[in-house]
Amino acid sequence: MDDLPSPHILHKRNPSYSNKCHLCQQASFALHWIICPTCEPILKIIEDSLHHVLKPNKMNISQSTANDLYTQIIHLDSLQIHHSRNKPSLFSTLTGLIPLDIIHTLSEYTASHKTARTLTIQLLLHINQLIYTNIWIPYCIDRSQNHQLHPQHPTSAISLNSISQSTNHTQDYESTTHIPILKIETWLTKWIKYSTHPSDIFTYIQI
Repeated sequence: MDDLPSPHILHKRNPSYSNKCHLCQQASFALHWIICPTCEPILKIIEDSLHHVLKPNKMNISQSTANDLYTQIIHLDSLQIHHSRNKPSLFSTLTGLIPLDIIHTLSEYTASHKTARTLTIQLLLHINQLIYTNIWIPYCIDRSQNHQLHPQHPTSAISLNSISQSTNHTQDYESTTHIPILKIETWLTKWIKYSTHPSDIFTYIQI
């Protein structure tokens, strides 16, 4: 859902935060951390998942047939990095869209279309789990260590005068907002009991 605290998202929320990847120093974008050249190759994760989920004995196929199946799936549009809007891509797959091309490919090697759908979901879940453990967690650890060595917003000394001025300003603000709040609370009680008109607020002089 593009909501992980990656540099790309943090920069969108606060422009003062750098949108550069701390590993490759390139501009970060949605899911950049997955395909960052310094991370574990996503292709290896996909291959490992294929061998784990689509085992020959589980599929009732030979090893050579399984290897052909792996090659077909790896080269599908839904597992490729491209930016064509008319085709599924690795990005659309990782955002949670179930790719039909994988289901159609698996249906040729399974007893039913339902089995192909189940295997596709198992494959995607396994890929996401490996991405989480092998890419996301190390990426966060590296970023945390890098942030400690090179903080983007180093803590600066604050003078006592600035603290005093801030405190006085807060007290002044509270004193100017206290009376209106009391008036509204008083009117609200009367409105609940007697449906008092809002203009009655202006008659409270003693508060």
